[in-house]
Amino acid sequence: MYTNETANAITVRMGTYEQVLRGVDGFLSANKDTITREMWKEYASTLELSNLYPGVQAIGFAKIVKQSELESHINEVRRSGVFYYRVHPEQKKDYYVPVMMMYPEDRINLKVMGYDLSSEPVRSVMLREAGESGKTALTGKMVLKQEADMKNPPSGVLMAMPIYRDGELYGYVAAPFRMNDLMRGIFGTYVQGLSLKIYDTEVSPANLMYSTGDSGEETIMSAVLPVAMYGRTWQLKFDAGEVFFSQFDRSKPLQVLVGGVLTGFLLAMLSYILLKTRSRAYEMAEQMAQRFYESEERYRRTFEQAAVGIVMTSLDGRFMKPNSCFCRITGYTVAELLKKTMLDITYVKDLKDNEGCGTDLIAGRTDTYVTERRLVRKDGSIIWAVITASVLKDNEGAPKNIIMVVEDISRKKNTEDALINLNTRLTAIIENSLVGIIQVRERRFQWANNAFLEIFGYRSEDIIGKSTMAIHPDEKHYEDFGRFVDSELVFSKNGYASVRTEMRKCDGSLVWVEMAGKRIKDEDGEPCSVWVVMDVTERKLAEDRLLELNNTLESKVAEETHRRIEQERLFMQQGRLAAMGEMIGAIAHQWRQPLNVMALMVQNIQEEYELDMLDRDIMKEFADISMKQILFMSNTIDDFRNFFRTDKERVEFSAVQQISAVIDLVNQQFTAHNIKVRIVRHADAILYGVANEFAQVILNLLSNSKDAFLLNHRSDPEIKIEISCSEGVFRITVADNAGGIADDISDKIFDPYFTTKGPEKGTGIGLYMSKLIINDHYNGVLSFRNCEEGAEFIIELPVVSCCKI
Repeated sequence: MYTNETANAITVRMGTYEQVLRGVDGFLSANKDTITREMWKEYASTLELSNLYPGVQAIGFAKIVKQSELESHINEVRRSGVFYYRVHPEQKKDYYVPVMMMYPEDRINLKVMGYDLSSEPVRSVMLREAGESGKTALTGKMVLKQEADMKNPPSGVLMAMPIYRDGELYGYVAAPFRMNDLMRGIFGTYVQGLSLKIYDTEVSPANLMYSTGDSGEETIMSAVLPVAMYGRTWQLKFDAGEVFFSQFDRSKPLQVLVGGVLTGFLLAMLSYILLKTRSRAYEMAEQMAQRFYESEERYRRTFEQAAVGIVMTSLDGRFMKPNSCFCRITGYTVAELLKKTMLDITYVKDLKDNEGCGTDLIAGRTDTYVTERRLVRKDGSIIWAVITASVLKDNEGAPKNIIMVVEDISRKKNTEDALINLNTRLTAIIENSLVGIIQVRERRFQWANNAFLEIFGYRSEDIIGKSTMAIHPDEKHYEDFGRFVDSELVFSKNGYASVRTEMRKCDGSLVWVEMAGKRIKDEDGEPCSVWVVMDVTERKLAEDRLLELNNTLESKVAEETHRRIEQERLFMQQGRLAAMGEMIGAIAHQWRQPLNVMALMVQNIQEEYELDMLDRDIMKEFADISMKQILFMSNTIDDFRNFFRTDKERVEFSAVQQISAVIDLVNQQFTAHNIKVRIVRHADAILYGVANEFAQVILNLLSNSKDAFLLNHRSDPEIKIEISCSEGVFRITVADNAGGIADDISDKIFDPYFTTKGPEKGTGIGLYMSKLIINDHYNGVLSFRNCEEGAEFIIELPVVSCCKI
């Protein structure tokens, strides 16, 4: 009986410590990711570890961290205020279990911050057992990290409880114990002559964890009691000597004591010790009861104020105790929920998917289950929720109730659905993009879209996981490109790089590409880069041709300019020749009358001579008339020569005088064809330019009108020249009544070499040259329109001032 009470004393105390860990587990589960270091310290301080739980060195939380999450984990803890935080010992592992929160945070316990519990075999074995069983586990004999640097460190043990999130192992809540402090807290002070030693697993010096010390006398009696302790077995060994028995009635011989009564004395003494322990336990129980009520109040507040829904149900699913958040999530009041079951508010299509979950929980086939399901709110709306359920058992271990933690994830679910849709669209865009896209990690292809494969002629299985050397022309290019990528992606401010380079296709041919890359992290959190690749071979060839053209552009421009000048000079010459033909015809008409007069006079003088009637007066008259006609013809030659002189001197001249001179030249010819030329002068203007070129324009317009009259045989041919000036524009209008120009050729009359006359009568450059002279040499405009009776050509010239007539 007494040995069982001894075991119970230790078991009860360790069970009390386990409840502390469960309380911490509940605190973490209720707050989830919202917990802060301040919240942790405030909660842990209420436990009063040093007063109520002697032997507990500290309470800590260790989180499971994957290797890919290590850097972000360290930064997160440092941002919370632990600036010195690091995970130690440093080693390359798949995962770590670093202590990220401790209480109290005194000088000794701060040594443990960041310590990887899985780095040491004894602790690692305990973590594995706890994680696999889902139950609290205890280490074997060990030295606490807080005291590892002591010369003779005392023995200790570590108790840990696994914590789960969404059905997966998340971390551990742990409490380290000094064995000396732990046992003193249980047994108090032992009587003289009786010693207690506690061994881990088996009785051997190497496994000794605790000892009250040797009495220094011969042991008369020993007793060993095995105690099961969270996956391990502690061996409790009691030794009693002469001093112990001298405290009792010595009237009985020692042999009798040894013969059997000794055991009674020993057990009586153990009973006495346990009575003292029980007395201390009662005192602690009163204190713990008070703390229990306070803890219960904190639990109630935590339960009601939790940010997630919490509800207790019966084994058949009836709601028994919902918190406020669960009511808000479902839209029901507490009274309304007490009349319903979980199945009543579960969306009908999700009922089948969740069949058997509660059965497995109640049957003990699982300790907890996590499921996602849709719930129907009171108003009929549907929400998505994550439900974590675990079973509450009675003292006999039988299922009693079910606790459910319900989190509304509708927004998260909608976001996930949106992300899935977005990912689907992005995947479709990437796969059907006209530009190549690749992801590269450590200079190896992670994935590539169809466009990239088409550019380089590879299949996906040919390059995924292979070195990017496959697309480089040679090893030097590969190395140079790597240095460029390091400088741009790794060390540049924005982690961005852009380059145009030549790459090698699958068949060995080269292709020019433009590549733009950005440094990111892949799904494992490892640094990688994404590149957009465009085939710009055709553009490169076009640019090279353009560059070559630019290099020769100056010479081509000079050549084209010279050709145009020569062409213009040729046009001017041809125009001058055409005008010369017109003028020769005009001169012929000018000379015909004086030549006829002189011919008649020669005939008359001959007759006079034959009739012997020739005298001085007749000869004088003949000479006067001849000289007059010869002078007229000479002046005509001078006018012709001035009109076609080749000098290009730009001078100021009167527009009206130049127009009148042209009319005087063609007057005889036009009179011979009965063509009347009428001038209406409202103004005159002093122009600056080559006068003969201006006269050539007027002559071309008049000649075209004359040809139109001859072609159409008008009975009353007339050309009207109207000269006016308004708002700084000098305007000359040359209009005839020859019937106008046909619509089908009106848009071509200013084209070079276009003519409606036969090749013997026209060159087709008159109007083209006229427009060129007015536009380029006088910054004016020569335009045309058909009027009611004929064609009208309008010359508009910008002048500073006009003189009204």
